[in-house]
Amino acid sequence: MEMKNRYLINERTVMLAEEYDKRGKCFSKVIEGYYTFLVNMTPVEIIEEALRRELTNFDRALNYSELLESKKTICLNPHLGIILFPTQSLKKQNSEWFSLLHIKNKRALGMRRTEVCTSFGHKIVIDIKFSTFNTKERRAYQFRNILSKQQNYPLTFYLEPKGVLSMKNDPDENTSVIKR
Repeated sequence: MEMKNRYLINERTVMLAEEYDKRGKCFSKVIEGYYTFLVNMTPVEIIEEALRRELTNFDRALNYSELLESKKTICLNPHLGIILFPTQSLKKQNSEWFSLLHIKNKRALGMRRTEVCTSFGHKIVIDIKFSTFNTKERRAYQFRNILSKQQNYPLTFYLEPKGVLSMKNDPDENTSVIKR
């Protein structure tokens, strides 16, 4: 798997997960779109880097989310709909950070495991109760809705086309027609 030294979260970021090497050094497994790669930074360091670019920091972002009662949800860019939430406490190891934008479906796998399906077709199995994951996701949605109302940001949705679209220009009428 490819290892990068730095990474900037964007609208295609699906998930950040902690991984450890044989010596116990923490780095991140990143799923971006259809690709998976490693980054020589922890997930929190990657998020801090993105927040610095938005002229804030991790602690201020967490305090703001707690003020709005959404418990550890981080909004990196409301214009692009980039909102992340962790699956575990920040003090625990092996926490995953999911992008709210890319969660399409989820289902319980036994008592303490959940399978999360993403918009890019990934199926990610995490060690967390289904009900706990639902609660965290619901809080993230509430946080997004509160931000949208407070700051007049539009809600962002990404729709995947079901079929191939083609565009045909009609020079006589100066119009374009989209066909499936």
